[in-house]
Amino acid sequence: MYTDHMFRNEDDKSFLRNCSGSSFVSGMSNLAWKIFQAINKRLPEGELPSPKWASGKMLKSYERSAPTLGFPRVTDSLCPRCVPEVRNAILKGEIDISALISGNPGEIKAHIVEENGRILMRKVCDKHGPFEDTLSTNPLKVCFSAETLNALKTRTFITTALPRSNLAAGPS
Repeated sequence: MYTDHMFRNEDDKSFLRNCSGSSFVSGMSNLAWKIFQAINKRLPEGELPSPKWASGKMLKSYERSAPTLGFPRVTDSLCPRCVPEVRNAILKGEIDISALISGNPGEIKAHIVEENGRILMRKVCDKHGPFEDTLSTNPLKVCFSAETLNALKTRTFITTALPRSNLAAGPS
């Protein structure tokens, strides 16, 4: 792959000799971003739009909440038997497609847990009974504890998050 430094004349003693085209563009975009941020901080906050499909106005980034991390936790899931039943009923014309919006058919609560070195999703459908799905057989690759997430944020992951024996073993 060719870059602009390959085509530069090394005998050129101009001011921009050490500045390549890509670094110039990168520097200019960085400068433009800083100017944009400075102007944006001085402007008053306006109202965000309220889409028709939303229950209220859109939240600003600092008003949003992050999902809980770690295990165990509860999430929303779908029944693996209800969904095909509803899909086939819609295709056959037995029920209207608006049932997907108004009724949320097949939606159930699921519990994500760590057990015996596996990450499992357990859910119970009122109509079809319990289901268990294996999400991972190696929880270390999927999740991190709160301490590890904090270590990642402070960039001390290698020294605090894992025992030395895991680091020496390398990826599995």
